[in-house]
Amino acid sequence: MAQGKTVYKVEWGPSKGTIYAAIGSIVASIYVPTWIQGPISCNFLLAFVCELLFCAAATLFFYDGQKRIAQMKVMATMLAFACGLGFLSNLFLQANFAIDNLLYSDGIVDTVINLCAVICTLTVYRMKPDTDATVSDTAEKSAPAYLKIKPLSVSISVAVVSLILMLNSNDLHMHSSYTANIPFFICAVIFLNVGSSFYLLRSLPSNMLKFKLGMLMLSLSLVLGTIGNTAHHFTRFRPGGRIDMSAAEFVIMNGGAILIVVSFFLWKRFVESETAKFIEAAAASGDDRQASAGSESAPANKTSKDDPSAKETAVASAKETER
Repeated sequence: MAQGKTVYKVEWGPSKGTIYAAIGSIVASIYVPTWIQGPISCNFLLAFVCELLFCAAATLFFYDGQKRIAQMKVMATMLAFACGLGFLSNLFLQANFAIDNLLYSDGIVDTVINLCAVICTLTVYRMKPDTDATVSDTAEKSAPAYLKIKPLSVSISVAVVSLILMLNSNDLHMHSSYTANIPFFICAVIFLNVGSSFYLLRSLPSNMLKFKLGMLMLSLSLVLGTIGNTAHHFTRFRPGGRIDMSAAEFVIMNGGAILIVVSFFLWKRFVESETAKFIEAAAASGDDRQASAGSESAPANKTSKDDPSAKETAVASAKETER
């Protein structure tokens, strides 16, 4: 099936190349700003999210197919290198915070820091053949690339998109406000999240699990709502037990929370189904190859044993030997 495939694993292995890469990265991070500069400004939280996304994308690109815990270690190491190089670079080129939560930095330096962080990480974590890999591991790692995307990665991506939309909800065309009673608002949020869990995840066997996932949706919804209100201060309490809220924030906080949880289970189910089909197809093709190879070799052996001319040749050679 996959006998010609080589499975690799990640191993921690610093070497002299790591020292050379670290020295070169430090020099580049400090002296590049003296040659060329590209000032940029962006929201601090957005900058941090983009840094996490870059480290995650680089990890998935260079360490594709590895176990999740190994990829998390690689990503954490890469982020640590980036933060360390950024700290050293900031000693010489000061990044500033503005009153409006904007971070003023240098795009050229940020690019150099991230590239150097990737290089240093590659010299620390090396890919080596895994001699203990089983046949199933080999088959799974030779599966299509999209089947190697973890459900947690999909949920994190949805969460990041929801967070970006929440931070920029003021720029959406659907930005309008509404006023509602506080008890009605609380019941609506609970009903949307818990009800969606029971309806969208009705294939799950346990009602208690559905309820827990519904409460998880509710928690994520409140977290997104808190972030949105911290950024825009739009939600306000009114006299008489009423609340003013943005329609855009209400849709994003609840829709994002539901999609974060549901996307995890939908993608997990899809990956398990497609991976099983791939392994079965690969096993069937491997069995067919072995059967065809056996059927080709069997007639050849049978012909060599039953052929009369072959027997006469063997007898003649035996007599010649006796003489």
